[in-house]
Amino acid sequence: MATVSEPRSDAPWQPAGSDEFPIQAAVHADHAADAHAAAHAKVVLPAVNGVRKHLSVPAAVGSEPDVLLPHGSWYRFVKDGLDRVVAFLMLLVTSPLILAAMALVKLTSRGPALYSQARVGRHGRLFTIYKIRSMVVESESLTGACWSLPGDKRITRVGRWLRRAHIDELPQLWNVLLGDMSLVGPRPERPEFVPALEQAIPNYRDRLLVRPGITGFAQVQLPPDTGIDSVRTKLAYDLHYVQAVSFWFDVRICWATAFKMAGASFRFLARLFRFPGRAAIEGRYHGLAAHAQRTKAHTNGTRLVNPLPVTP
Repeated sequence: MATVSEPRSDAPWQPAGSDEFPIQAAVHADHAADAHAAAHAKVVLPAVNGVRKHLSVPAAVGSEPDVLLPHGSWYRFVKDGLDRVVAFLMLLVTSPLILAAMALVKLTSRGPALYSQARVGRHGRLFTIYKIRSMVVESESLTGACWSLPGDKRITRVGRWLRRAHIDELPQLWNVLLGDMSLVGPRPERPEFVPALEQAIPNYRDRLLVRPGITGFAQVQLPPDTGIDSVRTKLAYDLHYVQAVSFWFDVRICWATAFKMAGASFRFLARLFRFPGRAAIEGRYHGLAAHAQRTKAHTNGTRLVNPLPVTP
């Protein structure tokens, strides 16, 4: 079956000025006059027709590979291979479900069954992510790049069910086999949004130090993004994962994902899998951001540091 696609690129991505990358963002959360304005601040983006293929990533992003996993940890040497083996086995098991879902999408709405989109991966490299289409064709033709909000009318009836069951994400197992993604990690963001988010949220680029994941710690503890404030909270969870990544943490997140798909609440998952509380995670993030500000004058780039002990 056909797929809506964008050119795959191994070139790294870098937020550029308006002369090179036509993105403008109005972000006021950090400079709002009061708490109400900060809570309702939004990122405003114009329509973007494509993504440049040849952009360079700042040296500050991912300049030192695997700096986050403890030296000598066996997991740092096997995570990529283990991800690919598990993804291959999951593809074998779920391929009938993927094909059935694709056929259902094709029969119930106009357009291809698969959808592809450019995302920002580890070290800022662009890659093409694959999903089963859950929205109408050309859903951003009038609005440009934008987040999907609750009650989004662009989502088809079948697509709403696919999203609720997370079946639309299964083709991303192919991205894991290609080495673009991991089974567990921060979710990959669209390049259209990253420049504004990086300007608005301290340490946002640090989430690019690891491969993005099909599922992640933030995904099993927080609802989908709705604005800049929710992205800031989710970043705190992403950076906690980046700092605390381990085999057992990944196992717990995978099991939590299965329970979430079965309808378990975030609070239940936190208690069952003994995840740290939101206050502790956000407090650690604020400490990290403050530490980064203090050391910014003494470094040429931003490297993720861990001034506080972290436990998964």
